[in-house]
Amino acid sequence: ADKRWKNFRNKQYDENAKLDEIVDCFIVLMNVAMFSGFAGQQVALAIDRKLDNIFDRVEAESGCA
Repeated sequence: ADKRWKNFRNKQYDENAKLDEIVDCFIVLMNVAMFSGFAGQQVALAIDRKLDNIFDRVEAESGCA
């Protein structure tokens, strides 16, 4: 779907195919979470916490805090 990262001369990029691949990755990860016994809300809250930590770290490192 997107071969541009493999070689600077490669210009292949199919936006819809790349989106399908990204969606496949999300589905696999959600299946792993469900198989591990995590509820959707648990995963969503963990994502929110992780994003908050990342934003805080970026702010602190950029001197904007």
